[in-house]
Amino acid sequence: MKKQLKILWIIPYLSISFSTTHNISIIGGTPGYDPSELTVEPGDVIVWTNNHTFNHTVTSTDLPEAWEDANISPGNSFELTFDNSGVFPYDCAYHSSMTGTITVSSLESEYPFLLVETFQLYSNYPNPFNPATNIQYSLLNNTQVELLIYNLQGQRIQTLIDDFQTVGYYSINWDATSYPSGLYLMNLRAGEYMETQKLLLIK
Repeated sequence: MKKQLKILWIIPYLSISFSTTHNISIIGGTPGYDPSELTVEPGDVIVWTNNHTFNHTVTSTDLPEAWEDANISPGNSFELTFDNSGVFPYDCAYHSSMTGTITVSSLESEYPFLLVETFQLYSNYPNPFNPATNIQYSLLNNTQVELLIYNLQGQRIQTLIDDFQTVGYYSINWDATSYPSGLYLMNLRAGEYMETQKLLLIK
């Protein structure tokens, strides 16, 4: 029985060390990419293959750009390794209806028992952003958590989290589509821990 328990704990460690290749077919139309939304892990490789009859691009639309634009002729591919967690939207520079999103989850979020050492609010990514950004934080203890968004006038404009949470790493997206461009503040309160960081929305 003890040997079986050891094996169960080893498996997550082993799975972290291997990257995975994900294939996206460029097919034109709307949304134009198959699949158009994909969640991967840091270190994974994405391969876009143009299976359509026209040239298409895989154009990064976050600010700053996450990668250089790729012009892909029919039958050819573009390959990219994602090393950082976050949300990465992209589109075709020739065809505005073709859109896609790559979400890179953090290893800490998938295996929260591995690396938690402190309470911490991490820098959001991307930053600057338009219109969505990913916010991650870690909890050293089980505690009541509030994650709040403020404008520069000190007004609370959105509550992202108001709940009791257990120790671990957490990730949440803030969609600021309905808010104007400008500087905002995110504030994390977890027990006695409190931290505030700036977010820059550019539209």
